[in-house]
Amino acid sequence: MTAVPNLDALAARAAERMSNAIGEICEKTPKRPDGRRVKPEEADTLFTKALAMTQESGVYAACIFLQYRSGEEEKLERARAEELVASHALSALLRLLAEPALRGFSLGYGGPLEPEKMNRQKSDIRKHMARVAESGLEQALLVKQLWEQTLIYARYIARGQKKARALGENA
Repeated sequence: MTAVPNLDALAARAAERMSNAIGEICEKTPKRPDGRRVKPEEADTLFTKALAMTQESGVYAACIFLQYRSGEEEKLERARAEELVASHALSALLRLLAEPALRGFSLGYGGPLEPEKMNRQKSDIRKHMARVAESGLEQALLVKQLWEQTLIYARYIARGQKKARALGENA
């Protein structure tokens, strides 16, 4: 069996990537067609729900949850705030499985990993995550632990952005 890499470092990097995307969406993009910007509290809410789904039902259920929340829109500039956050979250979590440190576990998804492509390949992603769930208890638990830690970090980063926004600062 392959040695287990430092999951905490992998989760921290993934959460930072996920949160950087959300911060960029919050601060730099124009208002959505519905007239709103993505707010850190929306990211916090989605990350919290995805975390609960991961903890209670596993990574396959969390994948389905994020796919459902990402809607059907293939052009992210037309997506609602929650759809945008869900697409970015799913993309970051799938990228995490393709990290070089995890290559020995054969967890990586072979398709495109950009947020704007998440809604075009829902069926393939679900099939891949079903294979991950079936890959053995040790690997399934590894992925679950990794996704949980990533979502915990992302949630707290979003909460920090929310607090900083309320204080008029940058997180």
